[in-house]
Amino acid sequence: LFFITYTYATVRFKDFDLFCFCQLSFARLNRILKVAVPIMMQSFLSLSVWFVFFLFIEKLGESSLAVSNIIRSIFVVLMMPIWGFSTATNTLVSYLLGQNRGEEVMSLIFKIVRLCFLGVLAIVSIGVIFPEYVLGIYTDSTSLIELGIPILNVVSIGALSLSIGFIFFNGVSGTGKTNISLMIEIIILIIYVSYAYAMVYIFDTQIAGVWTTEILYGILLALFSFIYLKSDHWKSSQV
Repeated sequence: LFFITYTYATVRFKDFDLFCFCQLSFARLNRILKVAVPIMMQSFLSLSVWFVFFLFIEKLGESSLAVSNIIRSIFVVLMMPIWGFSTATNTLVSYLLGQNRGEEVMSLIFKIVRLCFLGVLAIVSIGVIFPEYVLGIYTDSTSLIELGIPILNVVSIGALSLSIGFIFFNGVSGTGKTNISLMIEIIILIIYVSYAYAMVYIFDTQIAGVWTTEILYGILLALFSFIYLKSDHWKSSQV
């Protein structure tokens, strides 16, 4: 309701045919679904894998699960600026392509990567320098705080890797090639789950080691997305 009201008050919606539902266009609907369905699938798969990840952690015991729930809350805070910059990347890449300025896309993405990385670095520095105080917000248990410090350091590195990976990944989505971004996500999530399974059930790693899956996820996301963007296949995309 807020966005509709704001758009109505500030945007010349008639220039864009906004709020005009005179005729149902199945061709346009098909184009919208072609872009939207892969994005919906990405969200579903990511949340499903996150659930599986915590099922693996549950096998390590109550303490590991308890401290991981604390770390999850902190990790969400670390991810907030990343999600914001990622959404901006998606929007700005689409805008540049709409303006036929595709040659500026990579330079734009690198600028956003620098901004996002520095912003996340400033936030994670607080947790690295004052881990006891950060964890103390969530629990008074000394044992959980001690167990959580190495995990907090790991997810801090993971957040930095994701600050790069998510920007490149949303750069791919911004080109309109959401089917490619879905393929990238599926491949990486298979590796993610396999790695987490191996760390828990094969190598019997400590909980901090299991959380290194987030570092791997960020690195692979950045690598796969960067390779695709450098291939220039996206420049011929039409939405």
